Amino acid sequence: MKKNILIIVLIFIVVVSFSFSQIKNNKKIIVVGTIAVIGNAPFLYLIIKNDEVSYSIVGEKKSIIWKNYQGEKIKVEGIVLEKRDLFSNQLNVTKILE
Repeated sequence: MKKNILIIVLIFIVVVSFSFSQIKNNKKIIVVGTIAVIGNAPFLYLIIKNDEVSYSIVGEKKSIIWKNYQGEKIKVEGIVLEKRDLFSNQLNVTKILE
């Protein structure tokens, strides 16, 4: 019984520590790249990619970019998040600079 409780407590500690490691670093960057959708439904990711790096787009501007800019080269400003998606770091887009 004590062993089961210990295992549950350890699992809880690990889960909580992972959730705290996924905090914004508030580093604003400007990225110029092409907008693409990758993955298979229902697990689709909107990314911005260039020759050097790719970011998964998150935040309020994601739906605007998804509808209007697929396949286009755009310039955006955003905050890099330490949390990683399956394919890349996340970028919380704050402005579309075009």
